[in-house]
Amino acid sequence: FGYFNIEKEEWRTFLDPLEKGAIERIPETIRQLAIAELIAVTKHSTDEYTQILAAEILGNIDKDNPEAITTLVKLTRNAQDEYTRMLAASSLGSIDKDNPEVVAALVELIRTTQDENTKINAAYSLKNIDKDNPEAITTLVKLTRNAQDEDNKRQEADSLVEIVKNNPETIAALVELIRTAEDEDIKMNAAEILGEIGKNNPEVIAALVELIRTTQDEDTRWRATKSLGKIDKDNPEVIAALMELIRNAQNKLTRNLAAYSLGEIGKNNLEAITALVELTRTTQDEDTKIQVAEILGEIGKDNSVAIAALVELINTTQDEDTRVSAAYSLEGILTTPEQYLGVVSSLKDSISDEVYQNNFDLFDNCYRVLWHCAENLPYPEFYQAWHLYPEVADQTPMGHNSTVASLETQKIDICEELQNLPIFCLKAHILAAETREGEIAATLCQLIWDEALPDADYPDEEVTTPSQLRKHLKQLKRNQKLPKLAILLTECEHPTPELITFCHKLTNIASIAWLTNTPLEAPLKGFPPDQPNLLSAIQTWLEET
Repeated sequence: FGYFNIEKEEWRTFLDPLEKGAIERIPETIRQLAIAELIAVTKHSTDEYTQILAAEILGNIDKDNPEAITTLVKLTRNAQDEYTRMLAASSLGSIDKDNPEVVAALVELIRTTQDENTKINAAYSLKNIDKDNPEAITTLVKLTRNAQDEDNKRQEADSLVEIVKNNPETIAALVELIRTAEDEDIKMNAAEILGEIGKNNPEVIAALVELIRTTQDEDTRWRATKSLGKIDKDNPEVIAALMELIRNAQNKLTRNLAAYSLGEIGKNNLEAITALVELTRTTQDEDTKIQVAEILGEIGKDNSVAIAALVELINTTQDEDTRVSAAYSLEGILTTPEQYLGVVSSLKDSISDEVYQNNFDLFDNCYRVLWHCAENLPYPEFYQAWHLYPEVADQTPMGHNSTVASLETQKIDICEELQNLPIFCLKAHILAAETREGEIAATLCQLIWDEALPDADYPDEEVTTPSQLRKHLKQLKRNQKLPKLAILLTECEHPTPELITFCHKLTNIASIAWLTNTPLEAPLKGFPPDQPNLLSAIQTWLEET
């Protein structure tokens, strides 16, 4: 200051821009002069605010400067003005992180000052220096309980979550705040903080559930609901509280948030999914239906109740956006052939000329879902679901349901159903009792050629051995550009040992399966004729061979 010939009464004017970082642009020689002058100010100035400002800048440009720390500590103890003591406490929190003298001074200030704001600033500073300092935690807990000013309560509650995540005393103080504070903003704030720090804590869950049930303020209920959705994924009390809120909340936003929170914790939880499904049927609000449809798409994967509800929503709603959301969600949660079959039978009637003319939106969304099912089903099964089976009733679980049972008990021509798949299906009843190798070779050759090349002649060379048949099969595979040969023998449920032995000799060129209950050794494959999901099983075998 002497270097710039600045009068003492102008020091404060000079210090303000230094506080804003101008000192960083001053050359080192001048910085050292500034440090010397600032030390002089801290020692000799009679103005407490100037001392604080000089000490804080000194600490910033010469970290851990003992003169700055000594000045601020003295001001916390001796200043006559509470505002000065508060500023000194704040400054101490920013200039030294590890100094035991600073910690001791702030603890002493917390214990001795009668001013609530000074306590708060000292506790904040102590928290910045020593995050887990018990004095800081205890002070803020006491302040949340005893503060007369509601703004201070809010400020102290905010600071608690910054200090410690799982400190029991902190959680207890916030729970008490929820139950005793008259200001709804404070309750909301405490509920939000507990959502961050109270994970799986039964006391917190109980307090938030109580708050949801007792408060008359929808915003408070909204905040408590959001916190509940964060802190416990499987607690039945949480699920019950959210379900109650969905049913009884008068405020649409609160009800929707409860649905969202339920979706957050309700994956694979039948109670949660059932509550959401009930909401789609009882609410008249289309935005709520859209939201629930989207949530079911997130949590209802492979769940029969969710699938049935989305099918119902597609078929019954008059709102285009709701139908679109339900259709997209439905596509995302189907996982098994049984579910695809049930959806096909439930939506197929909406793909008609009448629906196309009168309700194109319904037609379009059902068409998209059905196309998705077709892409994930073997064609024969899709065909069966489309043409032969009754529609699944509303709320019918999509697992092993009546549609699937019908599919499994229908008498079908398996070869006809497999005609679009890369497999030669041979009705081999004429081989059922055959034991002669030559007859087996010739007959198999004829059956295969009738399937593969119905308009071509049989091979000129007589086929009487496995090796001769292998040669012709290899030529057939090459001419037809087939990646592999797959053969299914039907109507021959009890093959002779000779026929089985002969087929084993072909397995280096073809994959061979039977419809039979007779045990077969690999690589031959046997499918019981009455096997559930027979078509799917055969398709899986084809994909794996």
